[in-house]
Amino acid sequence: MSALSFRVEDCSGADTRTAGFSLLEVLCATMILGVGLVGLTEGITLTLKTSKESEVSTIAILLAESHMEEIRVEGYVSEGVDEGDFGADFEAYSWKHEIEADALDGLYKISVTVFHTGPDEKNVPMYRLETLLFDMPYNADFDDEEDEDPTGLGGGPR
Repeated sequence: MSALSFRVEDCSGADTRTAGFSLLEVLCATMILGVGLVGLTEGITLTLKTSKESEVSTIAILLAESHMEEIRVEGYVSEGVDEGDFGADFEAYSWKHEIEADALDGLYKISVTVFHTGPDEKNVPMYRLETLLFDMPYNADFDDEEDEDPTGLGGGPR
């Protein structure tokens, strides 16, 4: 008895076992593509998060400098601690300043801290700015009749 055997051939003459991709090759390509896309997505997410943190920090620095300038412009300095916010334009930010007298009469140490209210509603200190400011002390012995400025800066009596 002889066994019957059949052989299937493609019309092009190529062996059908070597044409196309195997299931293993398709799975490997899909896995490599998936890992690449996950890495790309994580990279974009990290970049956006870092960019937002940088924006928050920059705004805090500018607001601290602005508040420090407001204290200087007032023209007088009084010791103590005060807190407040930056209004509707910067609702997520608040400030606290501390003013204390230094050893030299008229010299004050000023510290401004800017806080940011995060998603968890906690005030996180973002930036602290410190400086020394000289506020000319009022001299009761100043002679108003002579109208002289003891500093020589042309400020006249207070």
